[in-house]
Amino acid sequence: MLSTNGYGIGIGDLNLCFLKNGLKKSAQAKNAWVKTAVAINFLNVSAQTLKRYRSINEGGFLLEGKHYRSGLHSNSSILWDLEAVEEEFIHRGLVRVQADKVLAEV
Repeated sequence: MLSTNGYGIGIGDLNLCFLKNGLKKSAQAKNAWVKTAVAINFLNVSAQTLKRYRSINEGGFLLEGKHYRSGLHSNSSILWDLEAVEEEFIHRGLVRVQADKVLAEV
């Protein structure tokens, strides 16, 4: 079931509410495998950026089976685990901040 009314998207148990300035993150949205279009709005990144972060690309860190999964066919949608991807983004951000602090001390 997909419904849109300009304020949100409902996909089964997934319920994302759009606000004027962005996307309100719903607890129900986490733990869901969603298509790229929904993931980019939730994570506030572009589709190209999200796909570039996949481990099949050089420097990619999102792992197939954990953060995303491909379909059976080459034209199948990529599905994303919002919670796992968000946790990885947060972890990478914290590592970068810590590295910046260490470099500033040198």
